[in-house]
Amino acid sequence: MAAGRTTSAVGPAAELELAKRVARAQVRIPIMRIVRLTLGHPLPYTVAGSSEYVVLKPEGGWMRARWEGGVLKVKPGGVAILGPRFAGTLSGAPGLRTDATQVLYRLSLAGGIDPLEGLQTPVAVAIDQADAPLWQRLLALAASAQAGNPWSRPRARAVAIEILAAILETGFRTGRLRVVDPRRPAWLSDVLVEVESRIADPSLDVAALARSAHLSSAHFALRFRQAMGKPPKGYLLQRRLERAQALLADGVASVKEVAERCGFSDVFHFSRQFKRMAGSSPTAWQDAQPPSGR
Repeated sequence: MAAGRTTSAVGPAAELELAKRVARAQVRIPIMRIVRLTLGHPLPYTVAGSSEYVVLKPEGGWMRARWEGGVLKVKPGGVAILGPRFAGTLSGAPGLRTDATQVLYRLSLAGGIDPLEGLQTPVAVAIDQADAPLWQRLLALAASAQAGNPWSRPRARAVAIEILAAILETGFRTGRLRVVDPRRPAWLSDVLVEVESRIADPSLDVAALARSAHLSSAHFALRFRQAMGKPPKGYLLQRRLERAQALLADGVASVKEVAERCGFSDVFHFSRQFKRMAGSSPTAWQDAQPPSGR
């Protein structure tokens, strides 16, 4: 499988740890169905559980997943992974009606899969030609399950875990996902989740994160830097600007709207910070993006 945007690849030790976790995973598939989605207008969509991941593979056109402070575009043939407690909308080209294979994985915490960094927000990957038969098998089993065949669901479990392994393999080899260090304190994992969920909130700052971690601001800043390699203020700014890049690349929101969705109450301050990071203004950076990236 091939991923869209990539960062640094992970080492063999982390990849081995991932494979071990997948091998131990306890997977339930409470939902496996083919759904017809009308995506010409935004369709509300949620993932209710705290350990549930929905895999959507649109057919016949692109799909966009949008949530507070973020947006993800999935090209034809791609796959969207929506993580725990996703709440947002799905949309597509005007007038588009598309079939989507919807598989809900309930991953057991005892299996060692959760938490996976990178699945806290939606992720998109592309389907490699070699993996296409897996989706065809899952599609056939989903249709069979809808027709009432009681054996389709247990047979699909093996296919589903194979697809999940392929998706995770791609994510880890491209740096999109990482195995969370088991030594990471719980307060830090909670803080990182809070950053992602409240990134549009201008009141989210280091003091608020320190209160969430039940630490003094000075102690929190020290421990955060030790764990993450950068100060919390810099990390928060980085995540806001990375989210802004994703929104600008989508080409739907204005610069002012992007600033607001990323927690900047002052669009001029946002523009200065963005130019310092990207080397050009938000408008110039957006104009330089290829049409296929929007």
